[in-house]
Amino acid sequence: MSIDPAEQVAELINTHSSLVEPVFADQVRQNDYCIVLVGDAVVGCAKTSRVSWYQAEISHLVIRPEHRKRGLARNILGMACDKARGMNLKVAQCTIRRDNAASESLFYRSGFQLTLVFTGLSGKPLGLWQKAL
Repeated sequence: MSIDPAEQVAELINTHSSLVEPVFADQVRQNDYCIVLVGDAVVGCAKTSRVSWYQAEISHLVIRPEHRKRGLARNILGMACDKARGMNLKVAQCTIRRDNAASESLFYRSGFQLTLVFTGLSGKPLGLWQKAL
């Protein structure tokens, strides 16, 4: 019997992200996540949300450690941006911890620009990355 993909996505995000609040499977079911499966196993995910009439937030982009360095993060980020374009949104943004060099590099290589640095709820510095779609 396979494990519910929403449960897998929640476990993946909560295990491999530094979020202030956990994500629950019910929240995953209520939102549309881009996911990558290997067999029945979720190995990566990202969420695309409308935050205004023209703007998307890409969040919860996570790849299981054993599947990193294979281009999956770039593929999922592309899927998330395509989803935003399909929603007729014009700007994509993502908030990334400043100590997360791998994520910042991914977004930079994908055409995003760092537009703002601020302190998050955790007290750690965050960067706001944006890209015109």
